[in-house]
Amino acid sequence: MQSTNQLMQRKRPLGVILCTVWMGFWGLTICFILVALVLAWSHGAPVQFNVVADVLGLAHLPIAWGVWKLKSWAYGATLVLQGAMFLYCIIQLASAPASALTTSLQNVIIMPVLIMGYLLVKRNVYAAFYSPKSLYE
Repeated sequence: MQSTNQLMQRKRPLGVILCTVWMGFWGLTICFILVALVLAWSHGAPVQFNVVADVLGLAHLPIAWGVWKLKSWAYGATLVLQGAMFLYCIIQLASAPASALTTSLQNVIIMPVLIMGYLLVKRNVYAAFYSPKSLYE
């Protein structure tokens, strides 16, 4: 039988840490790109914003925080966000001509699939999000 101290010392799964790092990196990257685009636009440069990609990218930051804190809402939100990212990439692939952009999109599709697969297949991950808070805080 495990003592209370042993239960409180449980760590979040490594895959959850990796998901959080990737989602945070992606969200910050989109933030920096948006700042650069807005600065260029404010100085008169012609700029094209992709609103769907921007919103999906910015949504990664609060959800990454929730995943890091193992909030129960973050589990479902991550699945929805990664599903939306996957669908968005598929639509972009279908409408884009064969080019380097297509190769880039194919590489981007891999991460949402890996994250969704990890969250859905590993039982300990689901348990981490829906365990009593005292185990992880």
